[in-house]
Amino acid sequence: MLLGLFLFWSKNTLVIRNMLNLGLITPLTIILFMKKTLLLVFALLSYISVFSQNDYFLPKKSLNPQIPSPQQFLGYPIGSHHTRYDKIVEYMR
Repeated sequence: MLLGLFLFWSKNTLVIRNMLNLGLITPLTIILFMKKTLLLVFALLSYISVFSQNDYFLPKKSLNPQIPSPQQFLGYPIGSHHTRYDKIVEYMR
């Protein structure tokens, strides 16, 4: 896989170098193309990573109503006070 990517990259590098030497494209064109390509790759990877987590964090099944929320168990909202380790372990039991 990596060898294939390297060969693809090296072949395209030679093509781009030849196009630069012939004056068919300018360095600015290459920079703009690379910026647009990197932005597209980043956007696609972000989209995939955001929507791939929904089933893990937001399960379709309902939660057990007999288990109290951390706020109900501790008596204060999460993040408003420092919670001791023994209280966290007690909640998990």
